[in-house]
Amino acid sequence: MRHVLAIHRAGSFARAADDLGLAQSTLSKSIARLEDQLGLRLFERSGSGAEPTPMGLVVVARAGRIIDEAERLQRDVELAAAGEAGEVRIGLGPALRPAFMPPFAEALVRRWPRLKVTLDVGRRERVIEDFRAGRFDMVIAARAAELETPDLVSTEILREPVVALAAPGHPLALLRSIAPDEFLAHPHVAASAVSMLTAPGAATEVRPTLPDEPQIQCSDEQAVIAVARAGLATAFLPRHIAAAEIEAGRLVVLPLRWRMTIRLMATTTKAARSSPLIQEILRTARQVADDLSPA
Repeated sequence: MRHVLAIHRAGSFARAADDLGLAQSTLSKSIARLEDQLGLRLFERSGSGAEPTPMGLVVVARAGRIIDEAERLQRDVELAAAGEAGEVRIGLGPALRPAFMPPFAEALVRRWPRLKVTLDVGRRERVIEDFRAGRFDMVIAARAAELETPDLVSTEILREPVVALAAPGHPLALLRSIAPDEFLAHPHVAASAVSMLTAPGAATEVRPTLPDEPQIQCSDEQAVIAVARAGLATAFLPRHIAAAEIEAGRLVVLPLRWRMTIRLMATTTKAARSSPLIQEILRTARQVADDLSPA
């Protein structure tokens, strides 16, 4: 299967053999054996290279999925056997960067000083794509419909309010209750990586009355806070991210007439979920989340 993919990518047996570090004759024999087993021709050779036949394209498409699944199986077995000195790769959505990731990383190192840990924070869509491709053993991000499949298991790590914030001198900060029209009359900013203002679904649960999309979107929560502190816009953030700003009085929570809740989920394959190491890491993640937002 790897040889088939290499030829398809390189466009010729000679270039594919170089890429694989094989003799061209070895590669040709490998493909010939596969063609004999399948009873069909996979590639048409010409002076300019090699092109897959129609059935060859079918095999190319399936080969990638077969290899991905084989690698996932091998990784799941490794995780099941992993212990104090194993390896774990975790992808995290951007909402977890400012407050969750530092204590989570510290907790992992304290609990497993010999464990090789990779923590990668990125755009939610990219992190989920990498997880589905087998580059992560676990992903922790806002709830996503694309991760709700029979082969995966999701565990809720954190559920908390998403609050609207403003500088103390903002006109909306003086009101005791804010209707949607009043709120939408002012600029508002949100982290684009967590869709705070969408209808009920993947990332949030909200009441029927919804504002428009934020006028300013920024994937960095500290930039969102900076814009709000300057009085240039209201901001939407999970409460734990803005807790220090609220406690210090630099930002105030606006009394909106609708409720928003973010759910952060840890997702693994069913096989990986049976690993004692993964189970303990999930417990650690929940404890860190509880410490951030005990209410």
